[in-house]
Amino acid sequence: MFSKILAIFKRDLITATSYRLAFISQFFLPLFVVLSFFFLSQLLGEASLTGLNQYGGEYFPFVLVGIVFTTYTSVFLSSVVSTIRRGQTMGTLELVLTTRTSLGTYLAGSSVYALLQGTIVVALFLVVGVFVFGVDFQGANFAVGILVLILSMVIMIGLGIIAGSFVLVYKQGDPFSLLINFGAFLLSGVVYPVAVLPSWLQAGSMMLPHTYALEALRMALLQGASASQVSPQLGALVLFAVGSISASYLLFTYAVSRAKIEGSLAQY
Repeated sequence: MFSKILAIFKRDLITATSYRLAFISQFFLPLFVVLSFFFLSQLLGEASLTGLNQYGGEYFPFVLVGIVFTTYTSVFLSSVVSTIRRGQTMGTLELVLTTRTSLGTYLAGSSVYALLQGTIVVALFLVVGVFVFGVDFQGANFAVGILVLILSMVIMIGLGIIAGSFVLVYKQGDPFSLLINFGAFLLSGVVYPVAVLPSWLQAGSMMLPHTYALEALRMALLQGASASQVSPQLGALVLFAVGSISASYLLFTYAVSRAKIEGSLAQY
């Protein structure tokens, strides 16, 4: 199993690095977004912003963590979808399902590259934030931060498999990941605190795992919060993780079975 996962990872790495400009730009283009928000934070200056006090009161560290997190999670959400889509267009998905290699192993192997890519981007963001923009993470609780990222990774893999189910059935259509990404950016407090939203939208934000993950991650990295201090958020993330993995298993099993019956695995 591990040799197969490694082989799939090598394939994805070779494919990604063969497109050199795209490979390099995926690590550096997001930095322009960070730079834009840094200048925005300079414009805001020392203004008191609603909802930032519990995260240290400064806007740029707040939005840096938001950008880092959404970049990391979007990688996992899209990796499964792109793997299934590429398997359809290249004709490898149908072949994999006719061998002893399980689809779970196939998806796990593709997630390894996504994990490496996302980790490098996160590390790059944090290094630039500290050494270029002067963000202070000296009091950060990185252990809790890593725990939040692991739980978020599990959730995103589950949601990615659900999105992949739509791809298997509807081919080009992937409304699920689009809804999750836009909903998270709008409601979960990526670039502004959830507290600025009207109450009815705040209620909607509580239905997204990003909201709990961002709150816990910011408290851990910006305020040094312990696991006990963010236990409600961690508990919510565990529930989301169990729910997303369970739902993804059921939906993807159904999607594969339907595609096999219709003979549409190789169609795109």
